[in-house]
Amino acid sequence: MILKFNQIEELFREVDEIIEQKINLYIIGGAALLFKGLKGSTKDIDVIVKNNEERLHLEEALRDIGFKGDRLTNEYKNLEITYILKREDFRIDLFMKKVCSTLSLSEGIEKRAEIIFSGKNLRVFVCSNEDILLFKAIARRDADIDDCIALARQSLDWQIISKEIKTQIKNGKEIWITYLAEGLEKIEEKGIDIPIMKEVRDSYKKYMDKIDSTKNI
Repeated sequence: MILKFNQIEELFREVDEIIEQKINLYIIGGAALLFKGLKGSTKDIDVIVKNNEERLHLEEALRDIGFKGDRLTNEYKNLEITYILKREDFRIDLFMKKVCSTLSLSEGIEKRAEIIFSGKNLRVFVCSNEDILLFKAIARRDADIDDCIALARQSLDWQIISKEIKTQIKNGKEIWITYLAEGLEKIEEKGIDIPIMKEVRDSYKKYMDKIDSTKNI
């Protein structure tokens, strides 16, 4: 279990010492919430890289400093993690470009991300609260829903979330909206007001109507 973000920063420095290629990392899960002071600990570091070349260089660097691949359980297969790498208390869940094959690292997500570490070759960005909520709402695990509640109690810009939803639907798989609707409903059931819920349900209905019409052909 990781209790302080500076433990993660030390890991970034360790990686930066040995990599020889430029790599940009985006952290979007519990480690991001730990950095923002919205979580007291995290058991993993969710990392997104933009392409396979960065993924290969990062994986090689992590293995060089003692990380080893770990078996994917069904829970994590459903998230479609590219790799899990572990060393002592550290576990890195590595995604390449997408989470659950649906949430893409869009231009908007990149622009909203804040740089929190800059080394000679490694740069690390933490995603915005709005984008972390989308990621965790799609994951839909109990711990993720709890994190979403903590995020929703902050000053979120729901219009940013609405715009990103439209971008993801346009550029990705339409089934994405079903995962998101389920996750947001779980948050709503906990008494959290979600201003864009009607919009999400309308998009969900539109997708399901389209599926039903295809079945009837």
